[in-house]
Amino acid sequence: MQEFFGFIDYKKEDFYPNINKKNIFVEEKFSKFNIFFSYRENYLSNHINSKNIFIFLLGNISNILDLKYLLNDEEDSTHIEIIEKLYKKWDIEFINRVKGSFIIIIYDKDRDRLMLIKDRVGKIPLNYYQSDDKIIFASSIKSFKMVSTFTPHINPEALASYL
Repeated sequence: MQEFFGFIDYKKEDFYPNINKKNIFVEEKFSKFNIFFSYRENYLSNHINSKNIFIFLLGNISNILDLKYLLNDEEDSTHIEIIEKLYKKWDIEFINRVKGSFIIIIYDKDRDRLMLIKDRVGKIPLNYYQSDDKIIFASSIKSFKMVSTFTPHINPEALASYL
């Protein structure tokens, strides 16, 4: 399974997980928080990290030709480039046009906005945790252990609604 892991730290503590440095694709410090993102590359994953935006795509966009036509894209654009163009044109509403089996993670640096997006069927796992001082997201809950300040606990209300 493809592994990915992300962490946003609002306390701005130094955080260096036990990950091979060559697999780190975003590690930036901002005035309000620090962000870190890592994944293991393979043919199903790709990313863009520009001055204004970070986009990660894992999976397959099944209607890519329809999306290229919708954008009048005559270039040899990759799936990740198509996602970037759709986002720039329609903002978050772009997701209503995308079909397939995927996880898309967008960090819009200009808007200070993180979006974790799953396809409708949800074949690829996306786990997340949010507290006042951090957001953790990963393909596996086990990855959360890399954050030393993460303390797992059971939410009784969520458990009751599950049962």
